[in-house]
Amino acid sequence: YMRLWALREHGGIYLDTDIELLKPLDQLLHHRCFLGLQADERGRDWRNYDEWVNGAVIGAEPGHWFPRECFDTLMRVQGWQSTGSWTGPGLVTEVLARHGLKGPSQELAEYDGVTIFPTRYFYPYAHGAELTPACVRPDTVAIHHWAATWTGEAKRWPLSKKIMMRVARVSPSLAYRLRRHQLDRKPA
Repeated sequence: YMRLWALREHGGIYLDTDIELLKPLDQLLHHRCFLGLQADERGRDWRNYDEWVNGAVIGAEPGHWFPRECFDTLMRVQGWQSTGSWTGPGLVTEVLARHGLKGPSQELAEYDGVTIFPTRYFYPYAHGAELTPACVRPDTVAIHHWAATWTGEAKRWPLSKKIMMRVARVSPSLAYRLRRHQLDRKPA
């Protein structure tokens, strides 16, 4: 609710708290609105999958139709509080489908003034998969770490991940350097 309200009212860039930036977002600011396709390691048939696009990274200029339509759709749906998925990937995918989204593409795509980046830009590995150095490509801008704090899964994180997430809240640049060091030392 709040991310969509803020983007509808003011524009800007929204990031979930478990997003690790690898590059500055300045290179994306010429897009009127942008999101990214999420990775899926489960091998689903994309034709029957209604959560192609993720809302953990959303940028929109002030007054853009996309956050407004997402917000309005969210407010019209009964029982929206009950499902985190529908307020995120399900919602943004449905709204984009009304504007021409037919399915996922690993190429940059635009639908009615909304740019959809391929998975490698923001979601280089799938929920439930392991982040490896091979996941990060030259054009990867950010990594969604799939923290799933709303599920209680964070309570089962190893101590090293809990520490890294806390460091990232205080000093994203330090967390980035530590994470890059870990990835560089990890065998592919």
